Amino acid sequence: MAKKLAVLMAIPLLLFWHWFEPAARKNNQGIEAYRGQRFQEALNFFLSAKGNKPASPVLKNNTAAALYGLKKFSAALKEFSQIDPQKKSAAPAAADLHYNLANTLFRLQEYDQALRHYRQSLLLRSDDIDAKKNLELTLKKLAARQNRPPPPPPDPQSPNQDRTQQYSSLLRFMNQNDQLLLQKRQRKPDSNRRHQGKDW
Repeated sequence: MAKKLAVLMAIPLLLFWHWFEPAARKNNQGIEAYRGQRFQEALNFFLSAKGNKPASPVLKNNTAAALYGLKKFSAALKEFSQIDPQKKSAAPAAADLHYNLANTLFRLQEYDQALRHYRQSLLLRSDDIDAKKNLELTLKKLAARQNRPPPPPPDPQSPNQDRTQQYSSLLRFMNQNDQLLLQKRQRKPDSNRRHQGKDW
C-alpha cells in the first residue's frame, strides 16, 4: 500500500502566518521532525501548536499524520474526521483529506469505508495513481473477505487505452459490491441503527 499522507509543509505561508507566531513556529518544528520520521517529536510539536490554535484544520491534519506515523490509527482517524472538507478555508485539499481518511480506515481494516473515501478522492483528483492503486488493493481485500475473485487489473501494455475503458472492469466490480451491500442491508433491518444521513 502506498504510504502517502498529505502533511501540509507550506501551509503557514499560505495562511499568512507570521514566522514569529508560536503556533506557526511549533508547526514548522513538527514538520521538520515529521520529515525526519521522528513522529513522536512531531506529534508533540503539533499538539503544542494546537494548544494555541485548536480549531486549525492544518494542525488537525498534521497531528493526524503524526499519529498515523506512530501507527495509532484510531486516534489518527478521530483527528482526520474533525476536518470539514466542505469548508473553503479547510486544509488539506478535500482530495488529500479523503485519501488520508481512506488510508487510515484501510489500516483499521474498515475496507468498505476506505473504499468510499478512495472513490471520493478520485472523484476530486482522477489522476492520483496512489489512490488508484490503494483502491484496487482495497477491492482485493473486500473480494477476499467475500470469497470472490478480485477484478482484473488494468492492462499495463496499453498506455494509450482510454482511462474509462482501462478501469471499466474495476468500476463494474465496485458497482456489484455496492449492490451486494445494499441487498444485505435490506435483508437485515436494524431497529437500533440511527439514520446517519447519506453514506456517499
